[in-house]
Amino acid sequence: MPPQGKQVRPILTALIAGLLRGDVPPQRSIDAAVLLELIHTATLIHDDVIDEAKTRRGRPTLGVLFDNRVAVLMGDFILSSALVGAIALADLRIMGIVSAIGRELTEGEIRQFETAEGVILDEATYYDIIFQKTAVLFRSCAEVAAITVEASAADYDRAARIGAALGMAFQIRDDIFDYHRSDVGKPTGNDIREGKITLPYSTSSPSSRRRVRQRPTSSSSLRSPSPRRASSASPPSPTKVVAWTMLGSASTIT
Repeated sequence: MPPQGKQVRPILTALIAGLLRGDVPPQRSIDAAVLLELIHTATLIHDDVIDEAKTRRGRPTLGVLFDNRVAVLMGDFILSSALVGAIALADLRIMGIVSAIGRELTEGEIRQFETAEGVILDEATYYDIIFQKTAVLFRSCAEVAAITVEASAADYDRAARIGAALGMAFQIRDDIFDYHRSDVGKPTGNDIREGKITLPYSTSSPSSRRRVRQRPTSSSSLRSPSPRRASSASPPSPTKVVAWTMLGSASTIT
C-alpha cells in the first residue's frame, strides 16, 4: 500500500456526527467529510508549491512529477470539486462555513509570511496564526458534522470548541515534528529554512525568546468579523491547548 495521509479531518467529522447522533454517521455526514478532506488536499498541493517541496510522505509531489503550473491547476480543480460537494448538500450554513475556510487559511499563511520576514512573533500572534491556518478547518469539520445530524445549538458550540482545540494541538505537534532529524511523512526543517518562528523555537531558550518581538502586521486590517457564532469565533485557551498537546488527552477541554 502506498503511504497515505492520516485523514484526521474526515475521521473527526464522522466521529463527531456519530457521537452527536448516538449512532453511525448518516450518509450526509460522510459526504461532508469527503468534501472537507478535498479542501485539505487542495491546500496541501498549494503548500507544496509554495514550499517548493520535492516529496510528501516519501513520494514525489505534483510539482516534481509534472510542474508547478499543473500542481496549482490540480489544487484549484480539487477545491472546486469540494465547493460542488458543499452545494450538493443544499444547506446555506454548510456553504457559508466552507466558503469561509479558504479565506481564513489564506490569511493565516499570509500573516505567517509577514511575521517571518521580520523574525517577529509572540505567543499570542502564533496562536492566532495557527488558529487560522489549521484550527479553523478542524473547527469547520466539527461544525459541519453537527449540522448534518441536526444537533442542538449547545452541542454545536461544544463540538466547535473541541474541533478548534484539537486543531490547535495538532498544529503545535506538527511544528514540533519540523525539528525532528528524520522524515515524519513530509520534509523536516522547512520552518527554520523559511524563517518561520513557531512555538518550539520561540520557547526553546531565554535568548531566543528575547529575540522574538511583536509588531503590528498589515494583515490585521484584512481581518473581518467571523460569520459564525461569537462563542466559537476565538481560539481556545492556549494554556489548555498546550497542556492537551503534551498530555495527549482531551480531558482538559471544558
